[in-house]
Amino acid sequence: MAQALPARCSVRNALLAVALVGALPAAFSVPAGAATTFTVNQTGDAADQDITDNRCDTSPAAGRQCTLRAAIEEANDTPGADAITFSISSPTSVKTISPASPLPAITDPVTIDGYTQPGASPNTLATGNDAVLKIQPTGPTPELVRTGSASRPPTASSRDW
Repeated sequence: MAQALPARCSVRNALLAVALVGALPAAFSVPAGAATTFTVNQTGDAADQDITDNRCDTSPAAGRQCTLRAAIEEANDTPGADAITFSISSPTSVKTISPASPLPAITDPVTIDGYTQPGASPNTLATGNDAVLKIQPTGPTPELVRTGSASRPPTASSRDW
């Protein structure tokens, strides 16, 4: 079950808040209605090369290099509710994402699911917490900010990351 983030929420606080809610049952898949799924595979902070191409890619090098910043930029530019998943190499260690500046405001519905990182798992206990978190956001004011109009405010949700 994804939890909605408040209008301005520190990623670190969101991680803690969602971890505490981890006792609730959670699905492992991305939202069924996701228009596009962007998979973060880099811990860096590079921006997307071309936000109009619906491809999360920060480099002209072969293959896709997708950072959390680039994924949010693409999700903002892609109509419909999108999903951001994680697949950063070496699943045995916690991956730290350290934005050099605040992350972009979220202006379109998106679910950011940290449990998609290999090795991560949600809490399965009715009492206590056995969640395994593999994505750790840090850095100066790493924030997820959502904006929108009164007629159709976008939503942002996260799952333990």
